[in-house]
Amino acid sequence: AEALQEKIAPYVQQTVDSHLAFLNRFEKEGKQPEKVDEESEVAYVTSAIQLARAYGKRNEVDSLRESLRWHELVVTYVNGHQIETLKAEAQVCNEMIELLPRRIANLKA
Repeated sequence: AEALQEKIAPYVQQTVDSHLAFLNRFEKEGKQPEKVDEESEVAYVTSAIQLARAYGKRNEVDSLRESLRWHELVVTYVNGHQIETLKAEAQVCNEMIELLPRRIANLKA
């Protein structure tokens, strides 16, 4: 498993960098926005999900915490703005929100 982590690490980092670069374009005063333009919503949320997943590929506490944070952001955004087309994705994010704290605790142990 460790060899696989090393093998995919550069690709995971590229994914993280690309999605952060995209998502940072939406930032307002250094924070993710409360709302993005409707025509950009699906791209914004999808990118946030992919970023959360990329962070989740790393077996490091800090990365898993970032994964958890981005999953929470997606759920808050989708539910807060009632985006019906992304409800299924938000449900998957909810499941990850339940699982990630256990993974983090296991890594700390």
